[in-house]
Amino acid sequence: MQPQVSIRLPGRLFPVFHPLLYSGVEMPIPANCSVKEFLCRQLNLELVYIENRIQTIFLNGRAVDDLEQAMVTAGSTLALSAAMPGLVGACFRRSGTYSLFRSNVTFQEGLPPKTDDQGRVTVKLFNLIAGEAGPAILEKGVYLPAQTLLERVQTLSPRVAPDLEFHLNDEPVTALELSARLSKKTEVLLRVLGTGT
Repeated sequence: MQPQVSIRLPGRLFPVFHPLLYSGVEMPIPANCSVKEFLCRQLNLELVYIENRIQTIFLNGRAVDDLEQAMVTAGSTLALSAAMPGLVGACFRRSGTYSLFRSNVTFQEGLPPKTDDQGRVTVKLFNLIAGEAGPAILEKGVYLPAQTLLERVQTLSPRVAPDLEFHLNDEPVTALELSARLSKKTEVLLRVLGTGT
């Protein structure tokens, strides 16, 4: 079983963990489901937020227009972004006017059969989405390589580090103790919990 790490920090410091979201974190998927189902049920995002805020979605490197037809399966990578600037942003915007310019990179896979196969999905969040949806996802819990977490903790500014509380398997630890005890571990289950402002 993976070590469980929880980090408590003032809500204003959540952005120090955005790089983890940019590079991707893993989340469990109980069964194959549509992108829409995954966003609503697994990430707990409101449909209004999905429709109005998440303008660009990539599933396995391909732009998604139809959230109900594109299926997320174990091993998938799902990337979410708010509107991106310029012509590239306009081309990749979901069902946008210029989406025809990207037909060769649009997700068109047929529907795989619905299964109960459990697994994990890599989720990447960019720009405004990392700031808005990221805290709830990190609070829910994500899997990532232990070394990735340790590198992030080690690069924190000395001004930020004192505001963070670390727990390893529910036991309070210092950043140094965390590094020592995770140095030979492969993966961790991380939860980042905000404590206010």
